[in-house]
Amino acid sequence: MIRGTTPTFHLIIDEHDLTGAKVFVTIEGNKNDVKLNWVTGDEGYELVSASEESSEIAITLSQEQSLLLPTGKAEVQVRWIFPDGSAKATEPETIEVGKVLFDQEIKYEDEDGE
Repeated sequence: MIRGTTPTFHLIIDEHDLTGAKVFVTIEGNKNDVKLNWVTGDEGYELVSASEESSEIAITLSQEQSLLLPTGKAEVQVRWIFPDGSAKATEPETIEVGKVLFDQEIKYEDEDGE
């Protein structure tokens, strides 16, 4: 991913049906500089599909969120808990965070300034 963009990550959790679970997703910048967190129902979080074979979660970062991550490597981890208290987690996965030269949010405005 490139900093300052609005990437969507599709996270596949094999062999787990996350239907009914409260799901937590964390992206951590290198050296623990930044932690971005999502919980079931948050803006940018979507449970795309769920079955006994696998579940898919989509996480979309805003420009502001992606600019918080330092250039280099980041890790992504998913944790979840069911109403009965059973909790599980994935192993952290590494993603590359590319730099952006214009290091701030950009806005689209049409000719009318909207």
